[in-house]
Amino acid sequence: MTAFRQSVKECRRGYTSSAGSASIDPLERLRASMERPGNKTVWHAFSEVSNDPLARVRLEQSDFAKVLAILTNQELGSRRRDLFGGRKAGGGSAGGEGYSSDRAGKRNKPGNARSSESLPSCDEESPDVRALRAVRVLQTMVASGFDPANGEIDAVVRLLRQNQMHGHIASLVEEMSSLGVKVDNWCLLQALLASCKVGDVERAMVFCKECEFRKPGTRRFESQRPGLAPSHWRKQDDFDRIIGCFARHNDARSAAEVFDALENLGWKAGFRIYTTLIALHGRCRLPTEAGSWFKRALRAGITPDEKMYNTLLDCYANLGDTERMKGIIASMRRLNIRPSVWAYTALMKAYINQGLPLNAVQEYQTMLSDGVHPDTYASNYLIKAHLLDDNIREAEAALARMGKPIEGSADANDPPDASTFATLITYHLRRNNVDRALALQQQMTSCQVPLNIKLGASLMNAYARAGDAQAVFATFQDMCSRNIRPDAAVFNALIWTHVHTLNDPESARRILKDMENHGLKPDVYTFNIFLHGLVKHGRLHEGLDFLRAFPVPPNVVSYTTVIDALAKVNQGGNLEGPVQLFRDMEKNDDSEMALKADAVAYTVMVDAHGRRADLLPVARAFFDEMRERGIRPDTAAYNALAAANARFGTPASTMAVVSEMMEDKIKPDVRTFTTLIASVTRHEKQNLPTSLSGKRSAPTATIPVFQNMIQAGVSPDAVSFAALLQTFTNRRDHQSAKRLVTEMKSRFGITPTPEVYTALVKACEDDTPAIARMMIEMIQAGVVPDRKILEFCEKALVEVNTSDDGVWSVKLEGLEWNGRIGEKGVELETPPVREGGAR
Repeated sequence: MTAFRQSVKECRRGYTSSAGSASIDPLERLRASMERPGNKTVWHAFSEVSNDPLARVRLEQSDFAKVLAILTNQELGSRRRDLFGGRKAGGGSAGGEGYSSDRAGKRNKPGNARSSESLPSCDEESPDVRALRAVRVLQTMVASGFDPANGEIDAVVRLLRQNQMHGHIASLVEEMSSLGVKVDNWCLLQALLASCKVGDVERAMVFCKECEFRKPGTRRFESQRPGLAPSHWRKQDDFDRIIGCFARHNDARSAAEVFDALENLGWKAGFRIYTTLIALHGRCRLPTEAGSWFKRALRAGITPDEKMYNTLLDCYANLGDTERMKGIIASMRRLNIRPSVWAYTALMKAYINQGLPLNAVQEYQTMLSDGVHPDTYASNYLIKAHLLDDNIREAEAALARMGKPIEGSADANDPPDASTFATLITYHLRRNNVDRALALQQQMTSCQVPLNIKLGASLMNAYARAGDAQAVFATFQDMCSRNIRPDAAVFNALIWTHVHTLNDPESARRILKDMENHGLKPDVYTFNIFLHGLVKHGRLHEGLDFLRAFPVPPNVVSYTTVIDALAKVNQGGNLEGPVQLFRDMEKNDDSEMALKADAVAYTVMVDAHGRRADLLPVARAFFDEMRERGIRPDTAAYNALAAANARFGTPASTMAVVSEMMEDKIKPDVRTFTTLIASVTRHEKQNLPTSLSGKRSAPTATIPVFQNMIQAGVSPDAVSFAALLQTFTNRRDHQSAKRLVTEMKSRFGITPTPEVYTALVKACEDDTPAIARMMIEMIQAGVVPDRKILEFCEKALVEVNTSDDGVWSVKLEGLEWNGRIGEKGVELETPPVREGGAR
């Protein structure tokens, strides 16, 4: 006899010997209360027994069965075996001789059987209190070593289902299964459906694998059970609910597996299921699979309507596949399905994703000419197209038209929504136009657009990226005051603010814990924000430790973040650390879960090795390795390789990379042309004549490169102008440099940066008064001199002083120019003042 069984017998003998001194036996009171059943009376009697260890060990399985039958309102009778003659787990009599010590040990392990303190409280009277009491009785029964009949578990599950306690159903069935209790297929199915209702996709997938799906019209049970109607798996809503659960969590693989399993058993999916699967694969950026599901629906005899076509259009819009979208619209027209505003909006979205804002605007005009009334979403994408083209005037005009009457029509444009203002506010914040962003927030309030979770998260994220921590916290407090429950995007913005802007990783760690307390599970994106903030502020060792102990499986972005930081720290030095970490990322190459380096990771390696002349061949080797593995280099990868050749190669080698880029049908951008200009400038500087006149008269090849950039439709920026100015700086040709800056401001509307003024000042090396004039012009333009300019002015005997209160001065040969940055901009005091104070 095992020690556990011996202890049970001793407890029973001890209770029997002292029973004579007790006034009333709690167990007898329980059995007496079951003769005149009442839920509350029986429950209190059972609670008294369960809280008394000596009385609890004397409970029989028949006692538990009777209490469960009373609480679940079930008739007592035969249910595949006699509930009152039932045997304890492992066989043996009801008195406990056949108790299985192994099973008892498993059920009494910490975390398996629930103690009385961890069970749900049933003292309060509420609609679901009877169900919670039944759960507690069942758990106590299992913890005492009894194996409940399937009918008893089913009755409790049915009671929980009637009270819509879906989370308790999934937890109960999972607990019973983990303790080795046999749970029938009906309970597993109810747990599966309950998990889908509460959105627990991981638990739903577990139940889905355990549940035995049967063909329509067959019972799930081996026999009919009294008190329970025979259930059949033939409800289309259940089918939709399971597939929909995986779709809501973007689990395309699991949704497809469940669909195939049910279809093989003869289930027929309806229109809604196919539309859901098409949308799911579109969100997962699997357009080929989305098209396959559309064809599968056609083969199944489903007649597609406008909604299914629009869903398919939206899939290809995410990837910007406008050609295939036009073919789908042509198919709609052949079936006499008129494209709706949804179809035109999807095309606008595709053009925006392609980086073709003018095509999106043209599609909007086509929609109007076809007599289709634009809705809020169409207007929002029109605003996005204008903003992508940096045409803020037209974007603001589109906002002004929203909610206003349409010209020549009795209808009115749809009013703006939260997404409208979020798009514009984000645009202005990214360009540090804080005043305009605040004005749009006030306009949003006047338009009675409520602050929702999506808008609040967008605003917080925009403020966080702009480094405005105060605005982030103010927006968060506003959301809390409106009882808006924060989601993962809100917490991500808070984490970004603390770790990036405030350099406070400890507060970010506390927010991670608060996120879990709100029932939100931080994902790899959240932890990557935290990791990026650590390495950004130089906490590289802390970032490495965090990567090694990543709370979730890291992705390629996690490794690339640390690799890039290591490469920058060791720039020009030893790169063994970044290379080793890059290879460690892919060391389990044969595993399906192994990480595969992407174009961004290879670009980091090319850029790191391209900053040393002796490692230029290694940079090219990484680039070739990327192509050999079937990873197509993007614009950034080609630019990194071109920049490496511009530093240590020749203009011919740099141009060869650009030619290779164009052969790969990748359009050069402004950085590509800027790299070419810098390469030519560096080569010309090494081969210029030594005399000043010869330098000024020597022809330059940078101007043709700049003109080619304009002809290619690429707009120059301040960096490209600074590179081009370096050509005239090398020649000390400040007149040509000034003309170029004038064209930069008048023709392209670009405000000169400190780098541009640095090039201008260096071009005036032999003309000290010109340097002073450049400094005055720069300060009047509101550009604060940087360290390089001040060092150069010191060499030219030009003294520049600025203060935090906006006062500045430029001194040269006894003359002093003073000014102040006031409300009207930079104010210059003229004429200049002698140091003694005379005019």
